[in-house]
Amino acid sequence: MKKKILVLALVVALVAIVVGGSLAYFTSQDEVTNTFTVGSVRIDIWENNDPTDEELVEFKEPLIPIVNTQDPSQDDGYIPKVVKVENTGLNAAYIRVHIAQPVELLGYLELDTDVTGWKRVFTTRVTRGTQEYIVVTYDYQTAVDPNEFTADLLKGAYLADFVDLKANANGDLEFCKPDGNGGYEFSGFVAHESNGDGTYASKSVSVLVAAQAIQAQGFGDATTALNSGFGTNTNPWQ
Repeated sequence: MKKKILVLALVVALVAIVVGGSLAYFTSQDEVTNTFTVGSVRIDIWENNDPTDEELVEFKEPLIPIVNTQDPSQDDGYIPKVVKVENTGLNAAYIRVHIAQPVELLGYLELDTDVTGWKRVFTTRVTRGTQEYIVVTYDYQTAVDPNEFTADLLKGAYLADFVDLKANANGDLEFCKPDGNGGYEFSGFVAHESNGDGTYASKSVSVLVAAQAIQAQGFGDATTALNSGFGTNTNPWQ
């Protein structure tokens, strides 16, 4: 099963989104991966109003701390990234979306989500390479008919207004925030790695997005259907 991955580069680096696809085929009783049988369920994840098969789509707004805390979406530091899912198959389908962000950036990098029509069903953790992620999983509560969409779930991302960059013990610039005592609490996430000569190499953070679907026929609700096909407290990156 292919996955859709969202990549946001930090601060002075370019912000980018990496997208793949997500595909599953099901009968009404059990999963038959990559085989057409009784039911055909296909889904595409749309990003900013376009389904895209490109591996990398760049956009040039820098990811910087916001100033307008009353309405972050109106701030210059807000990066619109609208994610929704289309049912491109032949049958009505229930759809599940997983959104993962690095553990160190919880409370620093804010993901703007609209959960109208969605139900948060579980939270897990996963490690990819050396990076640990918190994965939050949402089920869309209404069966999505062929050629129809879910409501938008992810709408954008931004750095909280209190986020700062300070040199850590290694000389790298690390995201931090005031600790309330005149000092700083470091996140553990390096935004710019020191080259040792007064210059820095910008690093990036990955926000991962994946979608799964199962045909709605034969099931009474979304979560029961999706759990039967994909299990509980699991995510595509495990």
